Parts: sequence; structure tokens; C-alpha cells
Amino acid sequence: MKGEIAGMLAGLDALLMPVMGMATPTLAGLKAAGRTPQTTAARLRYTAPFDMSGHPTLTLPGGVTADGVPVGFQIVGRAFDEAGILAAGHAFQQATDWHLRRPPV
Repeated sequence: MKGEIAGMLAGLDALLMPVMGMATPTLAGLKAAGRTPQTTAARLRYTAPFDMSGHPTLTLPGGVTADGVPVGFQIVGRAFDEAGILAAGHAFQQATDWHLRRPPV
């Protein structure tokens, strides 16, 4: 797996990916869905490959759903390129204000 991901990233500076394939569930939603292999896999689908391969990732806020629930994305870098993904994340934060927004409480 590590080699496959390294090959995929070889020609890229970074890869932008979702963090999850759905908006962040509420605690009530998590409880209602239960903890099954399927629900866990659905939550980890986009992050687990990089956790297992050791490729660096940076998760950033990137929007909200129609209901106001924050959604994020991740920047995935080549092995040992933490500086590259941090620079990309910094550039995104300089160009947007998502990191400054707070949900109403």
C-alpha cells in the first residue's frame, strides 16, 4: 500500500482529499448509527490509507453544509514532505477565512 500511494503521489506536489464522505455526524447521529465495521470504515475511508502508509496529511476547515455543519479536507503529501503540506495549508489560510469562522453556540 505504501508503494502504491508513493507512486500515485510521485508526480504531484500534494493531493487534496475529503476527510470524510459525509458531514461530521453529531454525537446523537453516531450513537444512532452504532459502531459496526461498516460505519467505522465509512468514517475512516479517506484517512486510514495515509495513517497506514505514513504519508503526512493536514486537515483544514473548508466549508459548511446547508445545515451549518463544518466540513474539512485534507492535504496529503509525499513521504517526509511535512513542510510542503504545511506551506500549502498556510497558503490556503492566507487566501480564505475558514479557519477564523466559529459556529454559533
